[in-house]
Amino acid sequence: MIKITSLKALYRLSVVSVMLTLIVMGAISIFSVNKTVRLTDEIVNDSINETHHVMKLQMALHEVTMPVNDHIIHANPAEQDNYRVLKQKVSRNFDATNALKTLFPEQIEAINEARNEWITALETGDEIMNMNNPVGDPYAAARMELFDKQVENSINILDRIHHLAHSEIMDKQESLYDIKEGLLVLMIIVFIVGVAISIYGFIVLARATFAPLEEVTTVMDRFSKGELDHRVDREMVAEVKHLADGFNAMADNIRQMKDELERLGIEDPLTGSFNRRKFHEDMEIELSRAKRLEEQ
Repeated sequence: MIKITSLKALYRLSVVSVMLTLIVMGAISIFSVNKTVRLTDEIVNDSINETHHVMKLQMALHEVTMPVNDHIIHANPAEQDNYRVLKQKVSRNFDATNALKTLFPEQIEAINEARNEWITALETGDEIMNMNNPVGDPYAAARMELFDKQVENSINILDRIHHLAHSEIMDKQESLYDIKEGLLVLMIIVFIVGVAISIYGFIVLARATFAPLEEVTTVMDRFSKGELDHRVDREMVAEVKHLADGFNAMADNIRQMKDELERLGIEDPLTGSFNRRKFHEDMEIELSRAKRLEEQ
């Protein structure tokens, strides 16, 4: 057990322990809030960013089928330019989506698979757009159906990214829950330690003050009843020891004064010889002793 020599030191120790507990709990709270907010922001931002790019890519894939369909129906030469522009748009969106740093391996694999399906569809689309007169041509219609199916497959593969992103969000939510539980346990431990320190401080305070004060009170009571030889003699904190030392000094002075008065009562102050009172006291003692001897 820590030896406390001063009530001031004990008071400082108690204040420091309580303040330290509060500071640690406050730091844990701030840390938990910051970490939770940071992880939540990461989840939201990553999800929005991934969803935004994937949806743009899916819309570009839907758009690229329109000029091909129009070419089969109307054979309008202007659709060639539209098709070329939309092809480039799809390629740029694939590149932008694949460049996201927040993607994990399963999502990258889905994007690459969707891109391969798009490359296959692109060959079919180019074949259709290179037909001079596709209107009413059964072969062109069959190729158009295949093209739509290939593009649709690419879009469906990209849908997997949404499902994977949702799974990632659920995993991170579980991480948030684990962090919350861990920090809650840590705060409970810190609180228990703080309470234990407070109880320990109370016990030390009780031992450092109540027991010495009780001894001082007991000695003072006995001293007041005439038992002048009793003194306070034990280890105690500085403030109580100062009180005990003051009482002991007072008791020593009273004892000396009593002894001096008793001496003055039996000695002559001029000659230092025993006076009549001492003679009579000694005479009474000797007569009493002689009487007891006669009775024996």
